[in-house]
Amino acid sequence: MSTGGEGGGGVKLFIRESTGLVRELSFWDQLIIALGIINITGGFVLTMIVAPFAFPGSNMIWVFVLGAIPAFVIAWVYAILASAIPRTGGDYTWTGRVLGPRWASILGWMYILGTAGAVASQAWYITNFTLAQLFFNLGTRLNNSTYLTWSTIVSTSPGGFIIGLVVIIITALAGIFSLRIVKAVLRYSIIIYAITFILFLVGFAYVTPSSFIKAFDTIMSKYGVTYSSVMSVIKSNPAIASTSNIAATLMAAIPMGFITYSGFNYGTYLAGETRRPVEAFPRALFVSVVITLVGLALLSGLSYWAFGGAFLGGLSYLFNTGKLSALPVEPTPNLFIGFVAPLWLVILIDINLLLGFWLVALTYTLTMPRILFAMGFDRLLPEGITKVSERFHSPYYSMLVYIVINAVYLAAIWYWGYMVTWLNTSLGMPVAWMIPGFTALLIPFLRRDIYEKVKPYLPNWMTRRVLGLPSISWGGILLAAIWLADIAFMLVPISSYVYLGTSIPLAVGVVLVVAAGAVIYYEVRRWYLRRKYGIDLLPLTFREIPPE
Repeated sequence: MSTGGEGGGGVKLFIRESTGLVRELSFWDQLIIALGIINITGGFVLTMIVAPFAFPGSNMIWVFVLGAIPAFVIAWVYAILASAIPRTGGDYTWTGRVLGPRWASILGWMYILGTAGAVASQAWYITNFTLAQLFFNLGTRLNNSTYLTWSTIVSTSPGGFIIGLVVIIITALAGIFSLRIVKAVLRYSIIIYAITFILFLVGFAYVTPSSFIKAFDTIMSKYGVTYSSVMSVIKSNPAIASTSNIAATLMAAIPMGFITYSGFNYGTYLAGETRRPVEAFPRALFVSVVITLVGLALLSGLSYWAFGGAFLGGLSYLFNTGKLSALPVEPTPNLFIGFVAPLWLVILIDINLLLGFWLVALTYTLTMPRILFAMGFDRLLPEGITKVSERFHSPYYSMLVYIVINAVYLAAIWYWGYMVTWLNTSLGMPVAWMIPGFTALLIPFLRRDIYEKVKPYLPNWMTRRVLGLPSISWGGILLAAIWLADIAFMLVPISSYVYLGTSIPLAVGVVLVVAAGAVIYYEVRRWYLRRKYGIDLLPLTFREIPPE
């Protein structure tokens, strides 16, 4: 596997002969990164509040189970590609070596667009799905109006915006240190997260249907809402009074169920810093999906038993359509557990959610800047973006750039509107994620040299041929189809929540402008480097595997 050296005239193809990054991550570290970025409890809470509204009548237990199927496909594809080209930048790097630099440029810029607010979004979730519910529970249970006031402050601006900025700053400080330090932070954090996750499950033991109904009426009657009044409205609408709508469940599997698993493959952007990647990635990716599947099935099953599936689904629909505006905070499962469980346990459950959202922010801060770094190392971006701390071996410059982008995005969320911000950029990520599908489809044919070298080290089932086509190619077809389906949900009015509606022209326009801009940028950058060095450097760079 060539790593190239010079492009002629003594000019080096890459910025330098080594990245300056160190292979310090093990299988366990990659597993922690995958689970950290999935955030089982946080994903569960978010999806439970959104999916029943987006797809009325869907059964969330089966939505989560079916959502695991495309996650296993991604685990399969990314495990092979990360093993074949174990370099920093993950699918950006693979795509550049298989499909060429223009596609790599499109992918890279789409990622910058699509994850521009990833850390900012987690900061928003901390205030609106964790702290607001915690203070509301404390206020109602202790009859303390101060806590109720805080519940409002943290979920509105400027209070929520200020807290979000603090979260982003703390995340930046934690992520910018060496991998050795970040590994320790992640390992201790995931232990606390695992313990509080178990306590989250224990919280359901304090909830019975009768005790919940009694507590709900006691607390929510102050807001003119009772359990029977909510159920009366739900039963009057057959579409939301059931959790057995098979069509709704199947349609929700990709845009809702699968999205709950998304991000677990981002550890591959740290492939250049991972020891024994051929062993680490297949195990870490598949194990993380299995753990998530079990966790989501348990949480959703217990929620249905404790609160009732029709109640949760119907309440989500009514709240999101503005027909239950009396509720002062998002009606999440952690809020309802807080109506009945002991306060010490309620606090620990919300600590689990807070820590989970922060782990997502930290793992994004750790992984996504590696794409900026890889683009700079290929000379697609200015070389300053590849600066690495000699003390920490951390690409601090690319991480700072990424954090600044997220701080700007946080302001857009709070002062422009979270959903508007998401809708205008929502097509970017599925388009970007679809491109590696074509990379997987074509790598056995366009870069057979790379593919054949890694085959002996992978399990036979991952590399066998099916109907004359390598299994990685079938995986690529399925991967592209998954994201094509996700795009279709946004462009076709199957669900009012997922459907972009009047935002379609802007969302499509953003994607087209970014794609065209990425190609134009590549050509301008290519012209600049050719003029500077006297050779057509970029095409030569992308033919070679980057050095370690």
